[in-house]
This record gives sequence, C-alpha cells and structure tokens, in this order.
Amino acid sequence: MDSMSTLSAISLLPSNKEQAQFFANDLVRRVYEGEINPLDLKAQLKFIYRTLDIVDLNTKDAWMKEAAKHGKSFEYKGWQVNEVEAGTTYDFSNDAEWVEMKNKLKDREAFLKSLKEPLEIVDTETGETTTIHPPIKKSTTTLKFTVK
Repeated sequence: MDSMSTLSAISLLPSNKEQAQFFANDLVRRVYEGEINPLDLKAQLKFIYRTLDIVDLNTKDAWMKEAAKHGKSFEYKGWQVNEVEAGTTYDFSNDAEWVEMKNKLKDREAFLKSLKEPLEIVDTETGETTTIHPPIKKSTTTLKFTVK
C-alpha cells in the first residue's frame, strides 16, 4: 500500500457521528445477511484496532500541539474537546504497611484459589466452626486472535 492509497482509504472511513452509526449498522447487517464472513470481519477489525493504536500513540504529540492552538476547551468536527488530566495512578510502594498488606492479600488469594471445595476450620479455643469458600470464578468465552 502506498501513501496515496492510505489517504484514499482513510477518506472512506466515517468522519461524523451519523456516518459512524451507518457504517457500523451496515457491517452488522451484512454479517447477519451472510455477505461478510464474521471471522473475516473480526480479523480485519483486529488489524484496524492495531493500526489505530499505533497511529494514535505515534501522533499524540502532534494532536496535543494542534489542540493547544484552540485552548483547553473547544468544539471540533462534531466533538467537544477538553484538555483533561486522565489516567491518574498512585504508587503506594513507598509505604511499608501497604506493601505488607498487599503481600498478605496476594498470599490469601493464592490460598483461596487453591481450594477446590469449602474448607471447615475449627477454632480450638472457642470450638467455633468457620467455613472458608473457594473464590467464585467468572469468565467470558471469546476468541483470542494472535498475529502470525
């Protein structure tokens, strides 16, 4: 694919809310009407996601610089754009008590995961019985696509 065809391809993609909705609905309809093989579509979507992630990551400086020309809040092609602080994280590793509690939690989780059935524990001093249950396992069946 040459640079001219990438420009042509990007111009075919939706550029407003209505076009995006139409595009999505049309693809879904075509899958269910048998015009598009669903696995072909999923594989192509995975490549599109990968492509967009690369482009987004590698153009962040450019779009942040361009946005700065418009101020911290502005409208652009149907979008309300606001400069915000996002993805705030906290590193608690400088707190010894937190580290100790986290390690205890990891150990407890590992123990609970090892249980195959409920475990009855009897307190030797009080005679009180406590039942420890294995964790409730939840998962979703999906397909994993790995690029070859």
